[in-house]
Amino acid sequence: MAIEFKIPRNCLAALLLAQVAVLAPHLFRLPIWVSIVGVVCALWRLLLYTGRGFYPSAVLKTLLVIISIGAILRDYGNLFSLEPIIALLITTFSLKLIEMKSRRDVFVVIFLAYFVAATHFLFEQSIVDAAYILLASILVTGALLALHETEDRPKPSHAFLTAAKLIAQAIPLTIIMFIVFPRIDPLWSVPGAESSAKTGPSDTMSPGDISDLAGSSDLAFRVSFDGDTPAADKLYWRGLVFSHFDGRRWRPDAKKAAQMSWSDYVKSIKVDQTQLQTPINYTVTMEATKQPWLFALALAKSQTQTVLQGANFTLRSMYALDNRFQYSVTSWQDYKLEPILDGNRRAIETQLPMGFNPNSLRFAREQRTAAGSDKDYVNNILYHFNSEPFVYTIKPPKLGKHSVDEFLFGTQRGFCEHYASSFVFLMRAAGIPARVVVGYQGGEINPFENYLLVHEFDAHAWAEVWYPEKGWTRVDPTAAVAPERVESSINDVLSDELVGSSTIPFINLRELAMMRWARLRWDSVNYSWTKWVLNYDTELQMEVLQDWLGEVTAWKVTLLVLLSGGAVLLLVALGLLRQKVKHRLHPIDRTYLRHANALAKLGLERHKGEGAGSFAQRIAASQPGLADSAARIAHLYSSIRYNTYAGSGDVAADDKEALRKLRAEVSHFLREVSTMQRTSPDA
Repeated sequence: MAIEFKIPRNCLAALLLAQVAVLAPHLFRLPIWVSIVGVVCALWRLLLYTGRGFYPSAVLKTLLVIISIGAILRDYGNLFSLEPIIALLITTFSLKLIEMKSRRDVFVVIFLAYFVAATHFLFEQSIVDAAYILLASILVTGALLALHETEDRPKPSHAFLTAAKLIAQAIPLTIIMFIVFPRIDPLWSVPGAESSAKTGPSDTMSPGDISDLAGSSDLAFRVSFDGDTPAADKLYWRGLVFSHFDGRRWRPDAKKAAQMSWSDYVKSIKVDQTQLQTPINYTVTMEATKQPWLFALALAKSQTQTVLQGANFTLRSMYALDNRFQYSVTSWQDYKLEPILDGNRRAIETQLPMGFNPNSLRFAREQRTAAGSDKDYVNNILYHFNSEPFVYTIKPPKLGKHSVDEFLFGTQRGFCEHYASSFVFLMRAAGIPARVVVGYQGGEINPFENYLLVHEFDAHAWAEVWYPEKGWTRVDPTAAVAPERVESSINDVLSDELVGSSTIPFINLRELAMMRWARLRWDSVNYSWTKWVLNYDTELQMEVLQDWLGEVTAWKVTLLVLLSGGAVLLLVALGLLRQKVKHRLHPIDRTYLRHANALAKLGLERHKGEGAGSFAQRIAASQPGLADSAARIAHLYSSIRYNTYAGSGDVAADDKEALRKLRAEVSHFLREVSTMQRTSPDA
């Protein structure tokens, strides 16, 4: 009859610990019942180990799988997007714990644990997440090593330490292969995770939308300039252009948002490319947004293949941003955008809905009649914002149907979208083409790597007004109310409202220079990680290899791999050769070997594998004066040792007195040997 396999105790402990480690990142990402299933299966496994549980039957296992699939379908509606696939993998991993009956089953669970650990990278890829998954991999590898331990049951930490050494030895070679191995695009794409994206500005705008973003310290994107960073009042990151207004909400012009080639793009806005002087070159690293629109300074051209030029002078990605996305941009700030506006375009950019904001319409017509020109009218409206008691706040009151009327002549409290929306309304009411632009303004310079951080609280809305022969011109009505907003951070403008906000924790500590230093230093580390690891594509790889090798050829790359890989393996081999095997001797053995080492100095060495009794007999034959002491030591050692090693490995309570006697006998023996050495004629 075959003996039933029982998983080693250390292996089971390591496996359950690894299970906790690989499932923890998904705790708040997946339905709570997935974690409950993991806990129940772990407890069930412990009952099986102690002999108080039962293995599930085939019917029960089938039922559990059907229930799990049904729960996933109930929560997600399908099985073929990222979250339900991960939920199914984790559920089957947990259920497999209670099915383990053989060593093969344990191998399957351990290898599943590696897969579950790797799934976290589908959601988060920061350096902290990489370090955490590395730690989880050590735990899983520790469980694999513990499965092969012998019955003497070393400490549980032994397997984890060995696993850490193995992985540490593999890391240098992994880095080499990462640098030189050809970057291959994936054969398939995985649907993005909804929970991993931060949306930023949406494709519509109504009062309160952008002020909601002001309470978030999440990073929107980073920008690295080839030269000097432009002044803060020049950093208007255009993302979306809104031309349609329904009385409440602004939307983009769908036709104007279509993609164009750069030549058609320049031709459509009738720009002489010789006018485009002093280009600004920079690289933007966007966070995941689940949206396709990108952000750049005015009149932007991108060399990145997957970036499209929008006819409304914006940039778009060919795909929604499921992960961080890096693109290179060239912008010009000495330009004329669409200096000639045809009748159809003018109609779109002066459109207003019927039946909304009658007071604002009347006010606009009166002011336009009094003004001598469109430019005078614009300045008069900006002066109105500046001279009246308007307040810039992230906590504006709610507005009703006639939102512009209520804001201009009632509450007079609003965020940037209130000022941009009402300003464009007043322009259109006077027959002047105008539109709302949404994006970000400003940013925070990180001095350690000289790049710009743009956060969600930098989200901003402003206006563009069309002038004959000059084209679209940026006008920021918020600057008329709070000019410091475009010259410094929102932290300084609305500090009293932001302090205490749990969503912007570092603003509360903005006065502490050390905290700011630590935050920016840590972000520079993350930026380097993103730049050199997450965005290490074919283009960057070729730049690195060209710096190292000059002309990149197959034989040079092969030689680089062989030399660097060989050096790493040589260092590992030397470390293993120099490592001394240190046996932790039992107190009994250490005490006994003291007398054997003393005899070796007299020329009487103990043979390898020689028993204590046989050694005592040789001592008596060679040194009769030591015969009695050697016999007593051999008797005490043998009796204690065999009692001890038959048990747990610790000295039994009854033998502690005998061990004390053995130590005393060995000390007496050493004194006798010392006396013999002093009285020896050769001394």
